[in-house]
Amino acid sequence: MNGSLSNGAMKTPKIGVEYDNSWVKSKTDVTVDSAKPQLTMEASFRANEDDDSSYTAGHKTSVALKDPMNNMKTSMALVGHFNKSTQWGALMNAGTSAKGVFAVTDTSLAFNH
Repeated sequence: MNGSLSNGAMKTPKIGVEYDNSWVKSKTDVTVDSAKPQLTMEASFRANEDDDSSYTAGHKTSVALKDPMNNMKTSMALVGHFNKSTQWGALMNAGTSAKGVFAVTDTSLAFNH
């Protein structure tokens, strides 16, 4: 065992909270592992659900609870459409290195008509 929670062949358990309605979805959980406890937070927000335009913003962040300044990963996205004929999306991934330096790792931007 060496200081970590062992549950045989089962997946590592998670404890968390979820919220969901037509506009907002969120989920926060902690992986219950004494060797590597991990906090994961996700959220999305949808606005203006009509035929002319709409957008959805979302994010996901994951951080090690024993060393929160190192190896943190986060993603942020924004997607939408104009008159349902033109879709667009943007994604940014960022995080910290093993030395705690924060940097954007990659970005994407897409359009479809």
